[in-house]
Amino acid sequence: MNDTFVPANDLEEKLLAAQSGQSEGAEFIDFLLDSSVFIPVKDNQIVGAMQMSDTVVPLTVTVADAE
Repeated sequence: MNDTFVPANDLEEKLLAAQSGQSEGAEFIDFLLDSSVFIPVKDNQIVGAMQMSDTVVPLTVTVADAE
């Protein structure tokens, strides 16, 4: 798989810059802390679009051919 990741927003651009050394990690963390981030979770007790349980299991993605 040779797909190149293309950042879709400012947060992803900051992440790439931090990973590549073009900016400090602290700059990314500051930006992350001020950002709204959607985190998909697994919840068996959903009413409408609201999560009802008080425990969360983050959605994880596994790639079969990851190195």
